[in-house]
Amino acid sequence: MAARRGGSGSAPPGAAALLKGFEILAKHPGFRHIKLGQRCAKPGCERTPTRGLASINSNGFLHVNPWSRAEPAEWAWAIAHARLHLGLGHIPAAAEPDPAPDAALAAARCVVVNRFLEGFKVGSAPFDHPVWPEGDEQALAQLWRVAGIPPDPGSTTCRSRISTRTSPRRTGPSCSPRS
Repeated sequence: MAARRGGSGSAPPGAAALLKGFEILAKHPGFRHIKLGQRCAKPGCERTPTRGLASINSNGFLHVNPWSRAEPAEWAWAIAHARLHLGLGHIPAAAEPDPAPDAALAAARCVVVNRFLEGFKVGSAPFDHPVWPEGDEQALAQLWRVAGIPPDPGSTTCRSRISTRTSPRRTGPSCSPRS
């Protein structure tokens, strides 16, 4: 019997693979010296993504969805993807949330992060993709604002099922239950 989201009983279906994904990152030469910070996988947390694997906020608090099914290497990719968005300044710290980047800039940022992960051999992408477009995030975003984001969004957008968001600074964990 499959575990229900938020129900009691057996562990969520993605929990074991998620833990192995964290282990992969802990052993990776580029990530093993980086403290991965706090994380939340609480049922009912309003910041846990309802679709996808993970979300991260500007405080570096990672919310994972252990009800999503993915291989350990895909979890490693998704977690690293979120952390790189934070490290590259794509989620600036702010007292108030910044407006979300437009679709072209969001897609370009994900391309930059995904190219890095692919070249750095971190896990495996949880999606099939062609060769990533060349160019820095600003150049790609400018091009796509004029020409449109390529028709196959799977080739350019944040398909590692990650969401990123700025959140207000808090003194404690940025995790709260859904009302």
